[in-house]
Amino acid sequence: MNPTCLAILVFLSAPDDRSDAIRKGVALLKKTQDKDGHWGGQYSAAITGMAGLALLAAGEEPAKSEELLKAVKWLLSQIQDGRTPKQGHTWVHGQGFATLFLAEYYGRASAGRDKPDLDLRALKRTVAACVKAIEACQSSTGGWWYTPDRPGAHEHEGSTTVCAVQALRAASNYGIAIDEKVIEKGFEYLKNTQNADGSFQYRLGDGSHMKEGTAAAVATLALMSKLDYPVLINGAKYLKEIGHDGITRERFPFYGHFYSVLGMKLVAEEMDQAVPHAKEWHKPVVEWLLKDQKEDGRWDLRGWMLQNGGEGGKHDYSTALGVLILAVHDERLSIFKREPPETPGRKAYSIVRDWRSADVEERDRATKALRELGVDALPAVREALKHRDPEVRARAKELLEHFPVVEQWTGEDSKIQAAEAVLIRDMAAWIELWKRHSDKEAPKVDFGRHQVLAVFHGELHAFAGGKYGITGIDVTQEKAVVTVERKWISPSGVDKRTTGFAIVVFDRDIESLKLVRVSRRGGLGGDGKETAETILER
Repeated sequence: MNPTCLAILVFLSAPDDRSDAIRKGVALLKKTQDKDGHWGGQYSAAITGMAGLALLAAGEEPAKSEELLKAVKWLLSQIQDGRTPKQGHTWVHGQGFATLFLAEYYGRASAGRDKPDLDLRALKRTVAACVKAIEACQSSTGGWWYTPDRPGAHEHEGSTTVCAVQALRAASNYGIAIDEKVIEKGFEYLKNTQNADGSFQYRLGDGSHMKEGTAAAVATLALMSKLDYPVLINGAKYLKEIGHDGITRERFPFYGHFYSVLGMKLVAEEMDQAVPHAKEWHKPVVEWLLKDQKEDGRWDLRGWMLQNGGEGGKHDYSTALGVLILAVHDERLSIFKREPPETPGRKAYSIVRDWRSADVEERDRATKALRELGVDALPAVREALKHRDPEVRARAKELLEHFPVVEQWTGEDSKIQAAEAVLIRDMAAWIELWKRHSDKEAPKVDFGRHQVLAVFHGELHAFAGGKYGITGIDVTQEKAVVTVERKWISPSGVDKRTTGFAIVVFDRDIESLKLVRVSRRGGLGGDGKETAETILER
């Protein structure tokens, strides 16, 4: 056979070998998951996070994977006030990997068309609480220590700092607020632990040269928004000097190889000419994993985790990291890429820029697109109120007056004659209500993204016209106060009966709602006074 053809065949078969190894590893993780949803032994919070990340990295979808859902629910059952339990000698590793997994799961589930059987808003709040717990335990040096609740809580070391910083970055990638000063201090701490030869210390000032720690520091510093090129180049050169075997022989070979493959990938994308070996770094690691994988799909424990890890014969830790290493270049996790995913909130900022277009139709399309994004567009639209362009400010103000209403209907001729207010979150209830309200066909509503608030004022009788409408919606990220108006206008001398209504379709993510009805009465027999009553609160 022609050697060139042989080389091509080998090249084409390699991805299939890698994919097969990932599938086998995932299949084993699904088998070894405990019935309550966790993986691992003594360090179950951290290893459940790792295994969950491995499934996500392999392409498992939150809406379809029972294993992912069980893992999330188990972790949520373990978290109290934003904290996972301390396990063995460490708390931060469990907290960090659990938070990282929950953030990546939340991001993937939120973006998916199909949703898991889980309250994603509650999950987001839990991740936010986990973030606050991580931030609260940072030392004055910028690093983290194994546990925050004993003497030594103000100490620091590299692996815990890597774990904390990557969890914070993943949360931020999916719109969960983090303290940027905290993460920047974490980055600075890691940079300050670098030695002159490019290696990184176990902890700041101890003079050690950590091989796996260098890989982890490079992978984390490569996620900085503003890269420190000399630090990364020197770190990558040190990894080249020690070689792949230098990591394999260390105490945490799977950990070291995971971060070395991730770090070299990110470095190669930004500075391949300065570090030419980075682009091909992963290939020997992949070959090692393909040879080392057992027939049932597992990778056996090595080093410290085999001798001291308290895993009791389990291989979840090594198998999860084996899958993660093989899946790095598939880029299914946000931390596998330098650029954060385009979340709806980030998308909104780019859409707002279209308000500056000279094309009126393009500006109108931008307004419609922002309305459809719902509460995710709020920060960008509110920021636009400060824009120097009066056209942009005017459009932002107009949009916010009824934000985030997607659609609305008002009138005075509903078939429903009794006063009522109802919140609807599914299609069956919507169709049933609309049949009671009108003889026309029910408008389409996407209940995956939206909910409906319907207000019926009941039959009213007066020698005057009635006016009904929605006069204000004050929205925060998860709360809305809706004000509906029932107003008598000038007398017409006609005995008029009305059945006023106001129906709004708005963002489903708003979970706290207050509905206020304002009545203004004037004309014959009216005293001009205004009354307000809360008619629905949820």
